[in-house]
Amino acid sequence: MNAPRILTLALALALPTAVWAGPSHHDGPPPDAEELLERIQEAYPDKYEHLMKLRRSHPAKFHDQMRRIHQRLGPDPEKWEEMREQHEQMRAKHDAFRDRADDYAEAKPKEQAAIQAELIELAGELFELRQEQRRQKLERVKEQIADLEEEITERDKSRDEIIQEFVEDAIGDRPKGL
Repeated sequence: MNAPRILTLALALALPTAVWAGPSHHDGPPPDAEELLERIQEAYPDKYEHLMKLRRSHPAKFHDQMRRIHQRLGPDPEKWEEMREQHEQMRAKHDAFRDRADDYAEAKPKEQAAIQAELIELAGELFELRQEQRRQKLERVKEQIADLEEEITERDKSRDEIIQEFVEDAIGDRPKGL
């Protein structure tokens, strides 16, 4: 086989996977990881320490966690504050539930019925908080799906340009004869 034919064959085989994996022209620049880490350190010190250990021991897992955090909270400071408040509310309810469960174990049978009623009420409140978190997560996922559908539509419209740019990047600006 001659060199142009090999090059054509190689490009034909590589093009489909490279176009699929190509960078999105819609996403813009990646978020500032250091700024995100500062915000995590302020709002969630325990999570920050965990991330720093992960950064040193498992960089790929660290990157994945940072991506997930950014997807979940994004750049909106109000969303961060809302999530922090929900987290604190959930923690307080869990603590109250555990305390009352301990009280139940130590209570006399006559007191247990009243404590059980309180436990049911607290469990209901915890359930509602968790359900609200799930609803919010669902809304975020729906937004991501809508964004992805829009990106696919845009890329479909720009198909020829994207392919042409990919090919030009692969064969252009190379020194000849090396």
